[in-house]
Amino acid sequence: MPKRHYRVDPPTDATTEQLRAWNDLNRQLTELTEALSNFRVDAGDTLEFTTAGKVYDDLRVPLSAVQTAGVADPDFAAFLGGTFCWLFDKALKQSVLFTVQVPHSYLEGSSMEAHVHWAPIDTTTGTVSWGFEYTWANIGDVFPTPSTMIVRAVSKQKAYGHQMNNIGYVSGRGKTISSMLMCHLYRFASDTYDTYDNDAALLEFDFHYKIDTIGSKYDDEKR
Repeated sequence: MPKRHYRVDPPTDATTEQLRAWNDLNRQLTELTEALSNFRVDAGDTLEFTTAGKVYDDLRVPLSAVQTAGVADPDFAAFLGGTFCWLFDKALKQSVLFTVQVPHSYLEGSSMEAHVHWAPIDTTTGTVSWGFEYTWANIGDVFPTPSTMIVRAVSKQKAYGHQMNNIGYVSGRGKTISSMLMCHLYRFASDTYDTYDNDAALLEFDFHYKIDTIGSKYDDEKR
């Protein structure tokens, strides 16, 4: 549907100053029209972003939300001062586990991009190989065989420097709100590309996901 633009025509005897004011008003009306064209209220009375107005948000997994299996666990140890985080050793594969539920604002069927936030603890060179294993299922579906992705993150040689590395896109084909991901994040220490010879500090994990509404009309389905 073409966008409808509004304007207010000045009087024929408008002064130069009045014409400037009218032009400014029409410019603001155009900007407002462009902004409002990114939204609509659907049949279920839900505010929805149109194709041009879809936005992203973080689906966050804070450190307090992860668990360990009791075998090959990373150390939960001091980071800086009184702060703590998970420290992943170079010598062996260490893991954390977590689950996430997809929010009601999620654009159903869209993929999500997984990221790991971490920091080297010294200024030496090297690469940390992060492994991410996941299985994703809708309510009522059977969880499929897990998939795995690897990102090889090069240290920027800044001690305690915050780095974010993209692990990859998780296909959301057929996925709906309130679906669940069972996840396993680990340092792939035996990878020949893992050359950073010190602990890697895990800060957080998150998914960037696309939003098309501010929620859902119903508690168990989008519309």
